[in-house]
Amino acid sequence: MTIKMIKLDLASVKKWVLKNPITFECLLIFLSCVFVYLANDQSSASGDTWSNSQLAFNWLFNNTLNFDDFRAVFSNRHLPHSLAEAPNGHLTSTYPIGPVIVTFPLYVIFSAYLRLIDWLHQFSSYLDIPGVSLGSDIPSITDSEFQSYRASFSKLAATLSTSLSVVIFYLAVRLKFNIFIALITTFIFAFATGTWTVSSQHMLQHGISNLELASIMLCLLKVHRSEGKNRKILLLTAGFFCGLLPATRPPCLLFVMAIVFYSLFTYRRDAVFFLVGCLSFLLGGIWNTYYFGFSFKTLIYGGYINHAKGNFGLSSYIFSLDQFLKSF
Repeated sequence: MTIKMIKLDLASVKKWVLKNPITFECLLIFLSCVFVYLANDQSSASGDTWSNSQLAFNWLFNNTLNFDDFRAVFSNRHLPHSLAEAPNGHLTSTYPIGPVIVTFPLYVIFSAYLRLIDWLHQFSSYLDIPGVSLGSDIPSITDSEFQSYRASFSKLAATLSTSLSVVIFYLAVRLKFNIFIALITTFIFAFATGTWTVSSQHMLQHGISNLELASIMLCLLKVHRSEGKNRKILLLTAGFFCGLLPATRPPCLLFVMAIVFYSLFTYRRDAVFFLVGCLSFLLGGIWNTYYFGFSFKTLIYGGYINHAKGNFGLSSYIFSLDQFLKSF
């Protein structure tokens, strides 16, 4: 009976794979990437990832987007590079808000998991049954002991979002080329670039901007194969990710300019849906304006303005002849 059930299950799986080959390929690519990216079993303790990996937790647990409650944590040492004293008096993130917006759904799941294991610990303590201990006592997010949780979830968020970007990249390439070329190209993108060594290991801007660019590429490629409502939704989605690009990594503003020009030239009247999606830029713009004041530079660069002045002198993101010559 058991053997028959196994054969039946295998037959069902085979039938599903044959019926949904693209879904199976994507699932296989995603799981392979997750396995490889997590294989080193190491979490980053870099200060550059601190704000990106803590902000969502801060909102979900402390109901605030300011890091003012963490001043005591860093009272006896320098602030991480990812934190800045804003002109409005709050302690905030130096880096753009885009990565936090994109990975926020993951952090909702992470926070629900933490609340669950904390509740299980309290429940088992209440029952007080000898030898029975459920869950774990989760420290406050402002406690130094929480940093191990933060680092672990930061690595997991980076891995999952990067693996998703690889899948989306594969789907985009698959629209233009056969499966062999698509797999080879995707393998190179996933394991022979900074996608593996940087994006999948750290909650930085690199991986999230790759995810957004891959999503834009897929949407715009599919627009040419769609009509009516689906075409408009795809343009709206592409615009949404395009608007988030400068709010994720300021240098990506160059990509935004090229994508907007292409969309206006190619889609004509339908480009209005793309432009409506681009209003997502306001998420980063409002954030930067609230904390760092209103100007063209702060609208785009946010906390990078103060960070560059205090540490590097000439900003990497100042478009000037001197900067252009120095870059060579």
